[in-house]
Amino acid sequence: MFKLARAERDAWLNWPARVSAQLAAKLAGDAHATHVALEAAVREHLQELGELRPRVD
Repeated sequence: MFKLARAERDAWLNWPARVSAQLAAKLAGDAHATHVALEAAVREHLQELGELRPRVD
């Protein structure tokens, strides 16, 4: 469980760096568009996290 929790934490810590430049380039400050795009990015990221399979050795 520790390894899984650490992987999830690391993924969340790295996530903003992955999407922030894309969001800034696409949105140019529109609040609603920012919200919609961020929500989509969060959902995509959570989907990726849901595909992680813990190994129990």
